[in-house]
Amino acid sequence: MTNCIKCMVVKNGIREWEITSEGRVWPCCYFANAWDKRKELNSVEHARLKQDKPMWKLMQEDSEWNSLNTYGLEDIIKHEVFWNHIWYKGWESDDPSPICLNECNEGKSELNVNKLKK
Repeated sequence: MTNCIKCMVVKNGIREWEITSEGRVWPCCYFANAWDKRKELNSVEHARLKQDKPMWKLMQEDSEWNSLNTYGLEDIIKHEVFWNHIWYKGWESDDPSPICLNECNEGKSELNVNKLKK
């Protein structure tokens, strides 16, 4: 399935990364913002992060998985979630990241956006 996701941090096949002031590495500012808003009770952004099953599972298994205070940058950016879920393979799947789908879906495929509302 093609979800028409056009990632703003991928330029000419090269990926950029978002590093927060607390030393967390994220694929983009949307993920970083969702993490930063985790303590806000009605945060739509954080709710999307919780809907992202692979990311949420990873955060539950190892809360420091993307922390530069615990792991090196190369180890973090090589993590499979960044290359199989939050990258072309995941974007073109039947279960793309809810954050990618909502924020970077060029044309906002109604079928997929409505799927997230369930």
